[in-house]
Amino acid sequence: MTSEQEYCVKCRECCKWVCTQITTPSSVDAEFYLKRGCRILRYEDGVSKYLLYVPSVCPNLKDDGCSIYPVRPVACSEYRGNDPITLDVCQWGKVRDGEQG
Repeated sequence: MTSEQEYCVKCRECCKWVCTQITTPSSVDAEFYLKRGCRILRYEDGVSKYLLYVPSVCPNLKDDGCSIYPVRPVACSEYRGNDPITLDVCQWGKVRDGEQG
């Protein structure tokens, strides 16, 4: 296991959310999602976009990490620790950015 993988196994924060891009949420939509523990993030990418984060622990996440790590989904294998919601807790992202080591 690489040091990168070791940090991911310890952290696992990104395995606890499902994210999707949504259209501009109405206040009714936003209230519905926020009351259920979801997060809505607005960001700029040339145009305003919104991401909906739903708390949902991956069924493959076990106490010692991902039970299907060698064959995990592409979204997981391509994740680079730069997700706006998990950015402040992503251990691999902090190592990558030289914040700890």
